[in-house]
Amino acid sequence: MRSLSCFLLLLFVHISHGNIAQHKKNTLDKMLKAYEASVRPFMSGTSDFPTKISVNIFITDIFDISDVKQDYVIQMYLREIWDDPRLRYPDPEGTVQSIPLGSISKIWTPDLFFNEREGHFHNIQKANRFVRIYPTGKISYNSRLTMKMHCPMNFKYFPFDRQICSFELESYGFETKDVSLKWVDGNAIQVNSKLHMSNFILEDFVSGYCDKPTKHGHGCLSVKLQMKRQYGFYLTQIFVPFVILVAVSWLSLWLDARAVILRLSLILVLLFMMIMISTEIQSLIPAASYTKAIDIWIAVCISLVFATLLQFILVNQLARRERRVRISENHATKNGGCKRNGKQNSHKMTNILEKCAHHHIPLSKRIDFICRVLFPVAFVIFNCIFWFTYIKGRDSRHIIK
Repeated sequence: MRSLSCFLLLLFVHISHGNIAQHKKNTLDKMLKAYEASVRPFMSGTSDFPTKISVNIFITDIFDISDVKQDYVIQMYLREIWDDPRLRYPDPEGTVQSIPLGSISKIWTPDLFFNEREGHFHNIQKANRFVRIYPTGKISYNSRLTMKMHCPMNFKYFPFDRQICSFELESYGFETKDVSLKWVDGNAIQVNSKLHMSNFILEDFVSGYCDKPTKHGHGCLSVKLQMKRQYGFYLTQIFVPFVILVAVSWLSLWLDARAVILRLSLILVLLFMMIMISTEIQSLIPAASYTKAIDIWIAVCISLVFATLLQFILVNQLARRERRVRISENHATKNGGCKRNGKQNSHKMTNILEKCAHHHIPLSKRIDFICRVLFPVAFVIFNCIFWFTYIKGRDSRHIIK
């Protein structure tokens, strides 16, 4: 008995579903019989008024952000909603609710376009475009598309920069007197909660309007995306290695001035390594006609190591001169001596005492001692200024509006 009841219920549902599907088909055929797809809704001679198009965007992915080409690829669902009185149909029992339309060419659709470099609709397995018609005449047109967008970038704070990437959506042939564009009330732009970019973070996004100043006005919708660069890669590949190399260069300050080959070899090897690292990383650094944050860092670090080289040359020359003076003093000491000798006259004793008084810490060693403190302090001060300027500057500039 229970099996018979289930069979009869399934049979009833199948018949009802078939009747509803047939009713939708008959209703759609009736509406499209005298429908003119080339005429926009609400266009009736001299008394026509604009067709209002409401737009909603759901961003599913952002990838291939290129600093060199200054562009990015975005994938989204585009939803357009408008009213077409010619497609109203009765549904007193509420059984139809909506009618799907497979061929969008049978009705009028907006001619919206993006200011993209490249773009395409998705067609796997079928065209990812769909139209749904509601009893009130409301049309919902959904499509899935991928586009490559241009994004002018400012690399002044690179790699601590924020970028504002924007794109526009407008009608290709209709002015505002014919087609009025607006964002859907509420969440006009939505973003996939699982959105992940390898080298950026999407911080914020804003929808707006960018109407063109033509004779009758030209409707335009805009989207601004605020993206913050992740600098972890550059931290491990440039900043930390350069800090280590600069710190290693200070070891030469603790070596004796007479260790010429050792001090010179150490400094030259460090300079060579820094130049090699900066050369290899240049392909990852965007070219620009202005100075970037990373350029300042590399230049200052190389300059500090080079200053160590200049300091060594100065100290080495002073040490050589001091050795020559010391040899002369030793020769004078052997001839005159620094000890008191009653047989010498008082004038000669005065001269020898003055020479003995000059036996103090050599200038070359004093310079080494001062630089052992001065160089690290200068580098620490530079780091404080650098990180405060660019990290704080990044957080206070390029805020989306």
